[in-house]
Amino acid sequence: MCALIAIATLLDPALTSSDRTVGQVLGTVGKLGDVFLELEISFSLLRRLSPQHSTEGASKVRRLVKGEVILVSVGSATMGARVMASKSDRAKLVLVAPVCARIDDAILLMRRIEKRWRVVGMARIVGGSMT
Repeated sequence: MCALIAIATLLDPALTSSDRTVGQVLGTVGKLGDVFLELEISFSLLRRLSPQHSTEGASKVRRLVKGEVILVSVGSATMGARVMASKSDRAKLVLVAPVCARIDDAILLMRRIEKRWRVVGMARIVGGSMT
C-alpha cells in the first residue's frame, strides 16, 4: 500500500519543484530523530537471491565488504553509502547525504547485481554520528 499526502506550507514553490523534497523530513523542532551522516547498524543479509534476480540461478548473498558502495533506504530516503567497517552482523556506513532517523529504525540494504539494485538485507540503526 502506498500513501500520499499533501501539506500546505509557506515554502517557496521553487524549493519543492521537480520532487526535490522527496525523502525529506518535516516536523516540529525537538520531535524528529537525530541527523546522521555515519550510521552504525546491526544487519542480517538474505541467504540467497531469488533465481529470477540472477542469471546464475539462486546465488548466495556475500558479506558486506569494507569499501563497498551500497544503497540504503532509511524511511522515505534512499541514498548511497560506503561500508567503512564490517564484522559478522555489525557495520559502519558513511552516507552520501545526511538522514534524519532514530536509533532502532529499520533500513533496507541494496547491492548492485547485474546492473540493477537488489535488496540483500535489512538492518537496525544502533548508533551513528554527524561527522
